[in-house]
Amino acid sequence: MLPHCKWYKKKGNSDCRPISDFRALNTQTIKDKYPLPCILDFNSELHGCKIFSHVYLVKAFHQTPIGHMDIHKTAICTPFRLYESTRFHVSERDHAKIPEPFRDRVKVIQNFARPQTITQLRKFLGLYNFYRLFISKASHILAPLARFLEGFANKKNANVPPYSQNIRFSGMMKWT
Repeated sequence: MLPHCKWYKKKGNSDCRPISDFRALNTQTIKDKYPLPCILDFNSELHGCKIFSHVYLVKAFHQTPIGHMDIHKTAICTPFRLYESTRFHVSERDHAKIPEPFRDRVKVIQNFARPQTITQLRKFLGLYNFYRLFISKASHILAPLARFLEGFANKKNANVPPYSQNIRFSGMMKWT
């Protein structure tokens, strides 16, 4: 089964580029049905290791190989030659589900509004602490907020007092 190849003319330019319709192929593709490992489990497997020869990235972005028996299904016929893919590309299968760099999650943290209640502040701390393994000096950055929360043990919806506007961070986080 070959995907239908169309030629699409770009706006404002006379160049053409090939466009393929992979919907028929997507309906026959068997999707992976195993859960992704937890980051902490992955880190615990690496604990105590001293030599790392390689990192297995077969399932990573632009690295998913296509089986030898299925390569012919990705063929695109053009007037010039026959093209066959050996790896999945972003436009082929489950465009939104293929792993991307966590840009959207980074933007959530960068654009997080200044918390107005203790609950909102705790939500932010939970989000930030999930990624603390990847942030240099995360404990130094969040120390002022952790000290600030010490007096609010059971007050869930209490407003953040105005003097908290003076909390300073070590250059990495700034609320406007």
